[in-house]
Amino acid sequence: MTLNDITLEQKFLCLCHEHKRVSFNLKIEDFYTTKHQSIYRAFMDGVFDLSIASDASKYGVDVGDFYACLQTSEFSFSNIKLYEGKLSNLATRRRKIAEYETYIKQMNNPEFEVVSDSIPTSLSKESRKESTLQEWKTKQKVELGQFYGLSDKIITFNPGHVLLLAGTSGTGKTNAAIQLCEDICECNNEEWLFMSLEMAKHDVDERCAKIRFYQNNPNGTRYESNMFFDQNKDNPTFYDHVAANHMNICDKTGITIDQVKAIVKYEVTKNPKIKTVVIDYAQLVRGKGSIFERMTHISEVCPLIGKDYGVRVILLCQLTKDSYDNQRPTPSSIKGSGALFDNADIVLCLYKDLSIHDNRTLEWLHWKDRPNGSSGTTEMGINGLHIFSQTQ
Repeated sequence: MTLNDITLEQKFLCLCHEHKRVSFNLKIEDFYTTKHQSIYRAFMDGVFDLSIASDASKYGVDVGDFYACLQTSEFSFSNIKLYEGKLSNLATRRRKIAEYETYIKQMNNPEFEVVSDSIPTSLSKESRKESTLQEWKTKQKVELGQFYGLSDKIITFNPGHVLLLAGTSGTGKTNAAIQLCEDICECNNEEWLFMSLEMAKHDVDERCAKIRFYQNNPNGTRYESNMFFDQNKDNPTFYDHVAANHMNICDKTGITIDQVKAIVKYEVTKNPKIKTVVIDYAQLVRGKGSIFERMTHISEVCPLIGKDYGVRVILLCQLTKDSYDNQRPTPSSIKGSGALFDNADIVLCLYKDLSIHDNRTLEWLHWKDRPNGSSGTTEMGINGLHIFSQTQ
């Protein structure tokens, strides 16, 4: 349980107090801390003012803890359902972890019998048990990982900041950007603009729908995701609900970075709720001069877009051909110009080691983080089109 999760509980309790209501979808035990459980128990009994010492002591609530919730100053009624869903996910994850630990203890018991159709019976009892345990751990890693959003790996990413997301073709840059924006916008009740210079709008819609399918079906297959999309693509309300909840799409091709800036200005003026812009991707932006000159100009304009219009900018970019030879990429691998690296606030790279025959993992390389000064490497999980963080 992290500080952010505790703050989430405090914000939800602040909303309950402000609007004098509770959620029948959340149980008292769904709260992580006992003090928050006690406060919610009082709310469920209709006692919303715990500033009175006698009422607070009746439920075992410290008045200071009650005021700590109110100090989060969360009053937006529209966020009640959002926080309710997040708290429910966290509670489900804690229960899964408890089941995980129980199963591990059972497997470590020498008398525990292993039953698995996928493990050959010719193996020794110890080998079968080890194989079964590894198979089960892999599935659980996907199950548990779905509760972590990519935004959990970025501490500070505010309007005005530029995030450069690099990677070779096929590593999942677009998928990661879509999931990152959905996480951010869902948490902040915002919208975002996807500037697609490569895919048409219907292709982006399909990508979003399939990502959502894998998020909700951790062990789903590509065939099942295609079936899911084919069955729902003609439903007029499908994209509004599943594919593009907070998303605005512009699929113009062959445009310059100055035209991109003009489109962002128009869209933000029309819809002030847009606070994040994705440009997919830098090398497809037209311009005069060499690729070095074009990338340098793009790196100069993107910070202006962020600051002039109060939006976060996520710029996707390709790596040089050297990175396709399974050499571990470095910041110098960014295709076209080191200025992209220099002028970005945050630089991340998705890297998949092709020598490891594992379609379920890739690395999230933190090359630069100007707001926090941190860097490093994080192992990410892959489930179909869904990329998730395996650790918080």
